[in-house]
Amino acid sequence: MTINSNYTLPRPQTDLANGFGRSASDASTMQSGLQYVQTAYNVFEILDSKATEEEKIQGIRDTVGLAVADAYTGGLASQAYGLMERYFPGVMESIREFDAKYNIGLKLLSSLFDTDRWKTEGNRLRDLIEKGVQIPESLQGPMQLTRGRSKEELIDPSVPPDFRGFTEDGRWVNNAFAVSRDESLLAPEDIWGYATFFEKFGNDWLGTFSEEKRRAIAQRALDLGLVREHHGTIDVTWSPELEEFARTA
Repeated sequence: MTINSNYTLPRPQTDLANGFGRSASDASTMQSGLQYVQTAYNVFEILDSKATEEEKIQGIRDTVGLAVADAYTGGLASQAYGLMERYFPGVMESIREFDAKYNIGLKLLSSLFDTDRWKTEGNRLRDLIEKGVQIPESLQGPMQLTRGRSKEELIDPSVPPDFRGFTEDGRWVNNAFAVSRDESLLAPEDIWGYATFFEKFGNDWLGTFSEEKRRAIAQRALDLGLVREHHGTIDVTWSPELEEFARTA
């Protein structure tokens, strides 16, 4: 299974055992343990990929489903899956489309793998406040959320869907990113108020750096491709180049 051209679903129950140069007959005991390790690794790879949330959930469902099926069939399920993918790809895709249409199991896996991720930014801000970092009330919105926000709720309907800039009343709006989730469309105004900058600079982020310098640092992080947005939070990888830029700013 290929997810968004960025991830290919491995064959869960054979890869590791073959890597050790063992056949199924002389490694049956070790195989059982490796199955769990391989499945966990495959799930991690899917979650870490650039696929959409629905594609990740579908990939996880396929991986976990195969692992359970292989436990009962001695690995035959993975072999059958591989044959179906190779010789009857249309059939497999039809099965997935049917499953997606009727939402079979989707909500269950969504709740297992994605339930609390929308709380991440709020928790990060709360931890900062407990450590004495002063977070303006205007930036504490994630702490007040009671559920994750849908894409529709993140889009400002007063401007076009591809709008990216300041509105007439001075508000920064980035509908272009909200619609596409394309990180290349992020701007400093989208990210500079997130916990990651306060975690790095503490009270100096607002108390020492001017608005111009904050914007410059955020822009530099974006230019270097060091910004990742996911589930309503922002992470910045503080490379030596970015560290030096911030220091001299």
